[in-house]
Amino acid sequence: MTKNQIERNEFLEEVDKRQGFESKWEYLKCVLGGIGDESPEVENSLMDAGSVSFYRTDFDHRKYYYDLAWQDTAHKYSEEVNVYLRKFDFILCHVVESKRKLKYKKFLLSQISKYDIVLLYFYALTIYDHNFLSLLLKIGLLDEVQRDECRFILFDFPSRDQVVAEIASISNRVNKSLKSDVASAAV
Repeated sequence: MTKNQIERNEFLEEVDKRQGFESKWEYLKCVLGGIGDESPEVENSLMDAGSVSFYRTDFDHRKYYYDLAWQDTAHKYSEEVNVYLRKFDFILCHVVESKRKLKYKKFLLSQISKYDIVLLYFYALTIYDHNFLSLLLKIGLLDEVQRDECRFILFDFPSRDQVVAEIASISNRVNKSLKSDVASAAV
């Protein structure tokens, strides 16, 4: 066996010793360095792996990672996030119920950043508050994620088609929920 093969086998053994995804991931981060500290070869390999294992999988697989990210954010900033979302809920209700919906939507878009749009998008991908989701969809706020400046800050810079498919998934989830609410109300 060559020295390179021995090092490779030792590395794989160290990874395999760890139990669970998080433990293995933390070990790999230590070996590879933090974000921005990787060599160009490692960075390219990670990007290639991400585009294969992240965006080329089904939505439910990716949703797991969205859920983890959202849970972490909600845990660290729970009160701020709660106030932020309640303000958006109030604004969205006002826009939807207004006779000048288009004008208010334009004003809203002029007041929020691409980070606000992406945060609401991740929230929409992971939550089950169908009333809030319905407001986001009625106004078309999630459609703004298709813009390059928003897609660029998403995981793995997905294509417009991938974003459209995920928005359709959100819409389907809301429609199913609304149908089941109507059916249960009729009973």
